[in-house]
Amino acid sequence: MNIIRRKRQNGAETLEFMVVFGMFMMLILTVFDFGRALYVWNALTEATRRGARMAVICPTDAASQTLVKNVAVFDTFEGTLGTSPIVKDLTTDAIDIRYYNEAGAAEADPDLIKFVEVSLNDNYQFQFLIPFVSNTLIDVPAFKTTLYAESKGAVPTYPGEAKVDPTCNF
Repeated sequence: MNIIRRKRQNGAETLEFMVVFGMFMMLILTVFDFGRALYVWNALTEATRRGARMAVICPTDAASQTLVKNVAVFDTFEGTLGTSPIVKDLTTDAIDIRYYNEAGAAEADPDLIKFVEVSLNDNYQFQFLIPFVSNTLIDVPAFKTTLYAESKGAVPTYPGEAKVDPTCNF
C-alpha cells in the first residue's frame, strides 16, 4: 500500500519547491527594488543639496548656472558625461535654480539675492525593475533645497573690496 502511495507523490516536492521558490524570489526582488528606490530618493535629495551649495557661492550668470546644474547631477564641471552616473536618466534639464530676495520673492538683481533654491522639476520619473511592475513609471515628488546666498562668486581680496567680476571656475 505504501509503495502505491509513494508513486502518486513523486515530484510533489519539486512542485512545492517551485511555488515557494517563485514567491521567495519575488519577495527578494521586491526588497532589492525598494532598496534601489530609497537609494534614488537619497541621491535626488543629495543632488539638490549639492546644487544649492554650489549655487550659493557662484554668480547668477548662465555659465555659472550650467556649472551648478552639472555639479547637481554628479557630472563633471564641463558636463562631459551628459547624464548622471549615479541616478539613471537624471540630466541637467531636470534641475531648476531660483533666486529670492529677503522677502522671499523671485529676484534677478544679484545685489538683492538672499536665498538660492535648487529643485528637481517634473522631468524625472522612477521605474521599478521587478516583474509585473517594471512598466510602471512613478513621478518623483518635488525635491528642493533652499540655502542662504553667501558670496555668489565674490572672492574677497585683502585689503580692499571683493573682485569686481567674480567667476565660478574651479
